[in-house]
Amino acid sequence: MNLADLLTASAAKYGSRPAVTDVRSGRSLSYAELASEAELIFCMTKAHRQAVIEMLPQFAGKTYCLHAETDVDDPIGKGMTAYVECAKQIQSLVRLRLSELGLAGA
Repeated sequence: MNLADLLTASAAKYGSRPAVTDVRSGRSLSYAELASEAELIFCMTKAHRQAVIEMLPQFAGKTYCLHAETDVDDPIGKGMTAYVECAKQIQSLVRLRLSELGLAGA
């Protein structure tokens, strides 16, 4: 099951009920609460972004793909080297996107 399917299934099952627990406060947060607290929402794939926008259309304006032209390759099942390379790619892309948005050094 990919993230888009997981988010859709979770929203269908839980609706506005809590999605995660904030480890700082121990309080349960819904997807909408998480999104409203986030300054930006970065997605690894176009499908992930579309799933977020379909579930929470009010946050479309702050939801971006990490890479403007292609999806970030999912390392699942490809071994530790793939995970390390994926982490490096995500770190680089987050820095690039923040820079493009005028938030470099944030």
